[in-house]
Amino acid sequence: MIQAGIDVHYRSAYFAPAYNPVYQQYHLQNAEELDGFVHADLFFNFKVKNFRFFAKIAHINQGGPFGGDGYLITPLYPGMRRTFDMGVIWQFFD
Repeated sequence: MIQAGIDVHYRSAYFAPAYNPVYQQYHLQNAEELDGFVHADLFFNFKVKNFRFFAKIAHINQGGPFGGDGYLITPLYPGMRRTFDMGVIWQFFD
């Protein structure tokens, strides 16, 4: 079994809750509106009997014409940059 695809999420512009590290709390704010952004992940996985392999590139559109240089999850705190994840699952029983 083989699976491959693109997972795309879009978030429109909004006033995200701000984070206060002193109190370790989020609070409502209406001063800074975060821009909308598109977050796209590319993934591939396959399974052969008891063996699985998966690979994923998160935020593949970072730095491109559609992704810009990144995004903010809350004012002053950037979201995850482009990352590559891979793994193997091998089960030793039937």
